[in-house]
Amino acid sequence: MIHLKPVEEKEQIAAYYKECGLTFSETSGCVSAKSGEEVLGFCLYEMDKTMTVLYLSPQENLMLADGILRSTLHVAVEAGVTDAFYDTAIEEVCRKLDFIENGPEKRLAIGKLFQSCHGCKDKA
Repeated sequence: MIHLKPVEEKEQIAAYYKECGLTFSETSGCVSAKSGEEVLGFCLYEMDKTMTVLYLSPQENLMLADGILRSTLHVAVEAGVTDAFYDTAIEEVCRKLDFIENGPEKRLAIGKLFQSCHGCKDKA
């Protein structure tokens, strides 16, 4: 069974950031997908008044990427954050998952969190 949940340990989040060549800060966060102790994927983000998704892995497994992205956006909604953006590094997967609300603003369609996945299985 796959478990998707926020990573609580700051040291682990910092290690993910370092692995991806990103700079860790107090606003850094991570959601991971695990099967037992095996990490299947993760998403790195920054969140204060808005959320910016910086990194999403894996990008080639669209169904898993969809679940991880939805779980990450759920973290934002639970914190009362209603605006989410994406980094250019994950633009292609966000487009494939149909989560882009506004391309020029790099704004994610956070409202899609409450809709079922319609297209990723056809694009996998």
